[in-house]
Amino acid sequence: MKNNDRFIKVYEQGIMRGFEIWADRETGVAYLKTEIGAITPLLQADGKPFIFSKEEIDSHV
Repeated sequence: MKNNDRFIKVYEQGIMRGFEIWADRETGVAYLKTEIGAITPLLQADGKPFIFSKEEIDSHV
């Protein structure tokens, strides 16, 4: 993956019916992407978006 891509995949699970977690490098917001292409932000228990730190995102490059 190129270092200038805005989104980076940080986690994946499953082969069939799997899902992926992507992070926006600019905002740190985490998104869940399903096998069928649906995407939604991941939320914390209080309803606010889950945000990765810059260090967490950089560790996946």
